[in-house]
Amino acid sequence: MISDQMLHLTSRGFRSSHCFKQHRQVSTLQNLSEGVKTEQAIQNIKAAKGKELSEWKQTIQENLIRTSDEQDRDQLLRLYSIITQTQFSQDPSIKGSLLNRLLKKDLAEESRQLYRLALQQGHLEPIFCGSWVKALVERGQFKEAEEVLFQMTKLRLIVSAPTWNHVIYGYDNLGDLDGVIRVLKEKRRCSSLSEIDYSVLLRSLLKLGKANQASGVLEDMAISKTPPTARNVTSILQELSKQGKLDELIDLFARWKSSIKMDTWAYNSAISALAKHNPERVMSLIEEMKKTNLALNAFTYAAWMEALITQGQLDAALNLLPTMRSNGVWPGFPNYSILIKGFQKEGRIDDMIQFFKTIPKRSDAMIYASILDVLFKSNRSDAALEIWKGITKNQIPPSAQVAQVMLNGCRDHRLLKEAREVFSVIEPDYQHMMTLAQILGADGLIEEAETIFHKIPPSDRAIEACTIMLNIYANHPGYSTPAYRLFEEMQSTIPADLIAWGSLFRVCGVNGDLASLQRYHLQFKKDLKPDVALMGILAASYNKCGDSAMGQQLFEEIPSDLQNTSAWNGHLASQSDQKSVLDLFHAMQKKAVIPDENTFRIVITALSKSGDLEMATKMFDKMKVQFPDADPHDDLSLQIRSRADDAKSIKTLLYERNVLTNPLHPSTWICILEMYRRMEQYDLLEETFKLARCPTSEMWSALLNALADDGRITQCLHWLNEMHKIGKQPSPQDWVALLMACKNSGSLVNGNKVEIMIKQSGSLLNKWINTSLLRMYAKCGDMNNAARIFDAVPSDHRDDAMYVAMMDGYAKNRQVQKAVEIFQSISHPNSQSIATLLNAFSHSGRIDDALEVVHTMEARYGIVPTSWHYNAVVDCLARANRLDEAEALSRKHHRDDVTLGTILSACRIHKDIPRAEKIFEEIRKTNLTP
Repeated sequence: MISDQMLHLTSRGFRSSHCFKQHRQVSTLQNLSEGVKTEQAIQNIKAAKGKELSEWKQTIQENLIRTSDEQDRDQLLRLYSIITQTQFSQDPSIKGSLLNRLLKKDLAEESRQLYRLALQQGHLEPIFCGSWVKALVERGQFKEAEEVLFQMTKLRLIVSAPTWNHVIYGYDNLGDLDGVIRVLKEKRRCSSLSEIDYSVLLRSLLKLGKANQASGVLEDMAISKTPPTARNVTSILQELSKQGKLDELIDLFARWKSSIKMDTWAYNSAISALAKHNPERVMSLIEEMKKTNLALNAFTYAAWMEALITQGQLDAALNLLPTMRSNGVWPGFPNYSILIKGFQKEGRIDDMIQFFKTIPKRSDAMIYASILDVLFKSNRSDAALEIWKGITKNQIPPSAQVAQVMLNGCRDHRLLKEAREVFSVIEPDYQHMMTLAQILGADGLIEEAETIFHKIPPSDRAIEACTIMLNIYANHPGYSTPAYRLFEEMQSTIPADLIAWGSLFRVCGVNGDLASLQRYHLQFKKDLKPDVALMGILAASYNKCGDSAMGQQLFEEIPSDLQNTSAWNGHLASQSDQKSVLDLFHAMQKKAVIPDENTFRIVITALSKSGDLEMATKMFDKMKVQFPDADPHDDLSLQIRSRADDAKSIKTLLYERNVLTNPLHPSTWICILEMYRRMEQYDLLEETFKLARCPTSEMWSALLNALADDGRITQCLHWLNEMHKIGKQPSPQDWVALLMACKNSGSLVNGNKVEIMIKQSGSLLNKWINTSLLRMYAKCGDMNNAARIFDAVPSDHRDDAMYVAMMDGYAKNRQVQKAVEIFQSISHPNSQSIATLLNAFSHSGRIDDALEVVHTMEARYGIVPTSWHYNAVVDCLARANRLDEAEALSRKHHRDDVTLGTILSACRIHKDIPRAEKIFEEIRKTNLTP
C-alpha cells in the first residue's frame, strides 16, 4: 500500500526508486518510537548531500506541518532533537517553522534552547527573533524579550516595527515606565521615533501621573523629526485636569496653541477642566473656537453648560439646548447629565423631574441612571420609584447600570420591598446579587442574604462578595459561627486581603468573642502586616470584647505619623463611655491631629446620649466654626435633645422648620421619636410620625419599637396594617419587639395575630423571630405552639438561644422531663444551656440530678462550673431545707450577693435564725447588698 507521503513525493516528479527511498526515510521519522531510530535519522541526515539532503529537508518540513494536533507533541519533540543536532539547525525556514510549532505547543524551554543555539551558531534572522520576542512578551517575560531585542540591535539585524512595538507596548501595559524609556532610547539610537512611539511614552508617563515630564516630551518632539500633534497635547491636558493643576493646564494650552493646530477635542479638554473653576476662561476659549471655525460638539456644549451652572445660570444653560439643535448638534447624555446635576445643585428637584419628561429618546440608560441617582441622593425615593415603574411599564429593558443605581438607592433608603421588585425584573449579575444581600442584611434577614450569596457559584465568588457577607455578619450579633465558617472556606481558595480580615475582626468584636479574636489575630500576624485602618479595627474590636488595655496598646503601636484622623475616629467610636471618648478627644488634640466632621459627630453623640447637652451644644458650635457646611440636621437634633423636658416645645420647633415642605433627615426624625419615647408622650409620637413625608425603614422601626416597649400592642397592629397598605415590611427586629410585647403582657391572642402577619408578609422566619415566637408561646403557657415552632426548624439551624428558650419554657410550665430531653438533643451544650437545666431541676426539686450535673459537667462537657451554675444548685438545696449542704457547696466558689441572698431567703422560710444572723453579718462585712 502506497502512503500519502509517497503520493505527494511522486507528484513532484521524483523517480520511483527515490520515492521508495524517501518513503523509508519518512517511515523512520514518523515511527521514531525508539531512541535508536532517532539517532539513525540524525546520522543519515549528517551524511546526506545534494539532492538527498534536499529530500530530507522536504520530509522534515512536511512532518513539521503534520504536527498540528496535541497528539503530535512527542513527534514534534523528536523533530526538535533531529533538527538541533543536524545541519538543519542553520536553515532559516526550518528553524522558523520549528519555533512556531514549539510555541503553539507551549514548549517554552525548547524554544529558548533553539534561540540560544541560533545565537551560538551566529545564525539569527530578524523574522526568527521577532517571533521569539512576541512569544516572550505574550508570556509576560518582558526582560528576556528586551534582551533578545537588544541582541538584535547589537548584531545590526533589522528590527521590524511590530517587534519594537511588542516590547514597548508590553512594558506600557505593565506600567513599567523605565522599561518603556530603555527600549525607546535604544530605538532612537538605531533610528528615529515615530509619533506612535512618543504617544506610548506619553501614555506611560500619564498613567503614573507624571504630567510635567510628559510636557517635557512635547518639547523633545518639537526639536525632533516628529512634531507633537493636538492628540498628544490633549492627553496631557486631560491628565492635568485629573490632577487639578489648572494653572499648568492653561499654560500648556497657551504654549502649544500657536504652533499646533488644536482640534475640537483639545479645546474640549481645556474647557471641561476649567468649567467649574474658571467659567470666564471657558467663555473665551469657546469664542476662540468660533473664530477658528472649529465645530462645537456635544461635549463642548456640556462644558459650556457646566460653566454657566457654576455661575448660577442654570436657565442660560438650558437655553443652549435649542442652540445646539439649530447648529446640528444633537444633545446627548453629557448635556442632560450636566443639566440634571444643575437642578440638583439649585434644589429644584420638581423642576428637574419635569425637565426629564421633556428629554427625547430617554432610552439612553445613562440618562436614567443619572436622574435616579440624583433623586435618591435628594431623598426623593418616591419620584425615583415612579420613574422606575415607567421603565418597566413601557417594557424598556432596564440596563445593568440602571438596575444597579436602583438597588443602590433601595439600599441607602432601606427599601426592601422595592429592592425585591427591582431584582425580580432584571437578569441579575454578581454585583446586583450582592447589593440585594446587603439590603437584606441591613433589615436583619441574614438567612435570606445567605441564600442570595450561595446562589453565586463558589468558583465565581470574588473576595469582594465574601467580604460583603462578612460585613453583614459583622453588623448583627449572633452570627459568628457562619462568619467563621465562611472565612475558613474563603481562605482555602482565595487568600483574604486586609479588608476581609478587618471584617472578620469586626465579627469577633460585635459578638464579644475575645478568644476567637485572639486566635485570628495570632493567625493574621504570621502571614500579613496590618495597615493603619486594620490596626484601628483591631483596637476597636478588642475594646468591644472588653480588653480595652489591648485595644489601647494596639492603637499606640500605630506609628505616630500614621495616627491620622480616620484612625482616631475608629478608636473613639469603639469606646463604651462618655469619659473615655472625651479623654481620647483631648489626647487627639494634644497630638495635633485635626478632627473632621465625623470626629465631632462621635463626640457630640456620646455627649448627647449621656445627657450632657450643654457640652454637646458647645461642641457643635465648635464644629460649625471649623466646618461651616456641616449637616444642619446635627444642629436640629441637638435642639430637640435640649428640649427633652418639654414635649410641646419640640412640636413647636418642628412647625417652625415647616417639616411639611422642608423634609427632615431620617436621623432627625428618629431623634424626635426617641425623645417622645423617653418622655412617654406616645400620642405626640404617633402624631409627629404622621408628618413624615416618606418614612424610612429606620423610622418605622423607631415607631413600632417605642409602642411595643410600652405594651401598646393594639397601636402596633394598626401601624403594621398601615405599613402593609403602602407596601412596607417590618424588619425582623420589629417583629421581635412586637412578640416581646405580647410575651410581657401575656397576650396570646395578639401573639397569634402577629405570627399570622409575619407569615402573610412573606418574611423568612429567621432565628430571632423563631426564638421570639417560641418564648412568647412558652410565656403564655401554650407549649404545643412553642413545640410546633421548635420542631419546624431543622436541627442544624437551631442555635443555642432557641434550645435554651425551649428548655426554659418546659421548665416554667412544669414539664421538666421534656426540658431534659431537649438538653440531651444538644450536640454541644454550652454554659447557658447547662445553667438552664440546673434551674429546671431547682424549681422541680430534683436535687440529686442537679448535684450530679454540677459535679460532672467539667469532665463531661469541658465546662468549668461558675457561680451561675453553683447558685442554681445552692437554690435547689436551700429550697429543700438542706442548708448545710447549700452552704458547703457555696464555699466552693466566690460567694456573691446572689449566693448569700438565696441562703438568707431560705433561712427566713425555714426559720433558721442563727444561720440567718451569720449570713447577714457576712453580707455586712463584704458590703454586699442582700
